[in-house]
Amino acid sequence: MRILGTAALLTVLLAASPVVADDQVIDLSKTTCKDFIDSGKDGIQMIGTWLDAYYLKSDAKPVINITRLVTNMQALGKLCAAQGDMPLMKAADQVMSK
Repeated sequence: MRILGTAALLTVLLAASPVVADDQVIDLSKTTCKDFIDSGKDGIQMIGTWLDAYYLKSDAKPVINITRLVTNMQALGKLCAAQGDMPLMKAADQVMSK
């Protein structure tokens, strides 16, 4: 049942995202906290989910921990709101590598 809920959540997130051209990319190494905040709900969800997976240990099970994801995104949002010029990956390192 839990897997079904996670699949439903991902379906909703993907359906809500705008269609992106094949050649459009987001270079997170050049993205600032302000860019992240300004990306809107869909951008924050997409980037946040990617960051969550990026910071998992290499041997982690393929599980999305929604509680951890939300907690990390709230902390990242708070840090980014206070430090708009900070590179996003630097902020993510501070929040998500704990």
